[in-house]
Amino acid sequence: MTFFTLGIKEQKNLLEGHKVAILGDVMLDRYLWGEVDRISPEAPVPVVRVTKRTQALGGAANVALNIKCLGGEPILVGAIGTDDNATHFKNLLKDKGLSQEHLVYTDRPTCTKSRIIARTQQVVRFDEEETDILTNSLRLQLIESLKAAREQADVLILSDYKKGLVDKELFDLASELWAEGFIFVDPKPRNDLKYYNVHSMTPNLKETQELLGLDDKIKTDADAEKAAKDLVKELGLSEILVTRSEKGMTLYQSVEDKMTHMPTLALEVAEVSGAGDTVIATYALAKAAGQDSVSSMHLANLAGGVVVGKLGTATCTWQELVWREQKILENNDD
Repeated sequence: MTFFTLGIKEQKNLLEGHKVAILGDVMLDRYLWGEVDRISPEAPVPVVRVTKRTQALGGAANVALNIKCLGGEPILVGAIGTDDNATHFKNLLKDKGLSQEHLVYTDRPTCTKSRIIARTQQVVRFDEEETDILTNSLRLQLIESLKAAREQADVLILSDYKKGLVDKELFDLASELWAEGFIFVDPKPRNDLKYYNVHSMTPNLKETQELLGLDDKIKTDADAEKAAKDLVKELGLSEILVTRSEKGMTLYQSVEDKMTHMPTLALEVAEVSGAGDTVIATYALAKAAGQDSVSSMHLANLAGGVVVGKLGTATCTWQELVWREQKILENNDD
């Protein structure tokens, strides 16, 4: 298989300085790292001796951080609480150089995911969240933040984790505001909202199957091609980028009726959580920078290959994209 390349080793950062707005469910990711030496005498579960605690930006905030790390300028619109976890979340934003200007506040808890990791194995995850958060007052504040974001960015990422922030009214408003721009959706299949007439979306295989109501799994390239075309037709998309884990990615562009498959560019896999955030962040930022869809897909594929090699919620830099492309080119030469 011929390896697609942009030759980015010889280029300056193509993504630097371009703005992308993000609307979605922000969350705090917490990690407790430790060792397992024994099974609990109280129940048949491992006893994890905690040796380290870390925190990271999750959900739509991780999308924003990925854009920042790649050299872009994210404009994050979301909602957090007024609890201790919100304080930790805001401190992380400050540490990472991300603006809090367009965040709004709710009396509900800040969405938080906590994971216990024994060596490299996730033992359990527990979530703190309330999904019934979108009051009329909160919606009005989000609308004002969204309008302000539209004045700065022609590209919007909708990072929907189905945590209660985005409803049909807010989606319709975003579609209206970005009618002359581009909306990219990282979807969660749901009965109360269909992502009609956006520019693009980046579902994984499971999400693609659920969005189409398929009983059979998508296994082959032919299966992926049919599913991509069907979803584009059903939702009125311009294109779709289906992420297929170890089988890489499939891109379908409806105007050109063009299908493109790319193999995975991951050299090793430590954890896949948050990889979808990296893919859509890179893809949308590349499109905002004027890259064509196939080139944007290549950069997103490189970035996804970088972050799945890291433990925990992770990001990718332009330098890592350059390194990853060069490494795979060297491996192909061998």
